[in-house]
Amino acid sequence: MSRGKLLFMGLSLVIVGLLFFSSGPVFAEGKRSLQKAREGLEQRLAGVSGFAGIAHSEEEGAIIVFLENERAKGRVPDSFDGFAVRKQVTGRFNALGTQVIEAIAPSLPNQVGRKEPVRPLVGGISLSAYIGVIYAGTLGMVTYDDKILSNAHVIAMNPNTAQFLKLGTPVIQPGSIDGGTLANRVGALNKYISIRFGYSGLFRPNYADAAIATIDNGVLKSSGSQFNEAGNYQVSGTTTVIKDDLVRKSGRTTGVTENRVASTNASVIVYYTSNKWAYYTDQIIVNQPFIQAGDSGSCVDKGGKFVGLAFAGSNTQAVVCKASRLIPALGIYVGP
Repeated sequence: MSRGKLLFMGLSLVIVGLLFFSSGPVFAEGKRSLQKAREGLEQRLAGVSGFAGIAHSEEEGAIIVFLENERAKGRVPDSFDGFAVRKQVTGRFNALGTQVIEAIAPSLPNQVGRKEPVRPLVGGISLSAYIGVIYAGTLGMVTYDDKILSNAHVIAMNPNTAQFLKLGTPVIQPGSIDGGTLANRVGALNKYISIRFGYSGLFRPNYADAAIATIDNGVLKSSGSQFNEAGNYQVSGTTTVIKDDLVRKSGRTTGVTENRVASTNASVIVYYTSNKWAYYTDQIIVNQPFIQAGDSGSCVDKGGKFVGLAFAGSNTQAVVCKASRLIPALGIYVGP
């Protein structure tokens, strides 16, 4: 090969390399700018009446603002820092273990229902703490290190006051609203992720609503198994999701349901009582219908791998805290 051709090829490679490395920061800066704009608008909207949460979409190049009602739209700009703002009326997000509606009936004759005593313990069945309050949520999963996994507000909190319970508080299955008593004790509260509540416009970040209980000696359990009227299924290992992924859950109230992921980077205000709320960041949003009251604590999976726990929702959207946030905090195993 001639010296001229070698020189030409060398110069071409240099030019390609310069274009490649110079283009990376431009694209990265674009993503950082959308994130930065979202954070700026988030700070501006904190405390604004009707603000319910916020997310951003790289695909749309837009900021998404969740609102409690139509009236709140006028308090949000149509664009911010050069990016479009899409306003979505979701309604208020509530923790979904405090008010419980009737569970679905078993779909097969003579089959044990989700709100009855179920042994061995599996995910998707009625559960609560035993504290003299009538309520229930969902047992999310029996972990592979033999712990009961659910939401903190299902087994570690008084739903009337949003006050945390003492470690060692009995956990019963089924939950008290489904007739569970101390005779139905299956374990004891072992650990929870503390929730930092907000007040007077102060938005303190939270990442997961989750807790675990030990399982009493002699109580049969099945790690990873999820209650399904058509035949139980198994959840093992973890995975992440992206927008439009199909996810599934098994819950005390609505059984096994599926729907699509709407966002994976949302921040939302979640109400635990009429005036006690917490701000959650880095949350997954799933389109409704997916969960209802009493489904709090449900294990959400994609293709049999653990995604996170459902814990709150509105009429249009459900909120799921991520496996990556709750597993290290609780020190549990969701696979063998």
